[in-house]
Amino acid sequence: MPKHFRYRSLEDLQEDITRLGLQDEIRISEDLSPLWNPVSFGNRTIGNSLAIHPMEGCDGHLDGSPDELVYRRWERFGAGGAKLIWGEATAVQEDARANTRQLWIHDDNVSDFENLVLRTRIAHKKSIGRDDDLIVGLQLTHSGRY
Repeated sequence: MPKHFRYRSLEDLQEDITRLGLQDEIRISEDLSPLWNPVSFGNRTIGNSLAIHPMEGCDGHLDGSPDELVYRRWERFGAGGAKLIWGEATAVQEDARANTRQLWIHDDNVSDFENLVLRTRIAHKKSIGRDDDLIVGLQLTHSGRY
């Protein structure tokens, strides 16, 4: 029978690892300091090793522009402290969207995406104190034609 991962503490996780006999393969450390190490990326340095991975909300405007839910999500990502924010799947043309609320970047809304990045950076700087070591990317996608 499958088990859902519903750990409420580090001890819960460690008990499961021991129960499964995996304590030699899975080692857990309470030292989280390595996550704060910078990462070199080309000619840039990302301020720490924490990343936000693409998480599609399917809550953009019908024209593909970010709506307030998208702005709020990205601002929270920015304030969270991760120094790499890899934005959600954004279609490169209208018929490449997986659904009608998926983000879609085009000539008429590039400024909305610029504003999205700006608001993310502002939230990050307000929370962390600087944004010069923050990298914000965007996952471009083409989901095919339906």
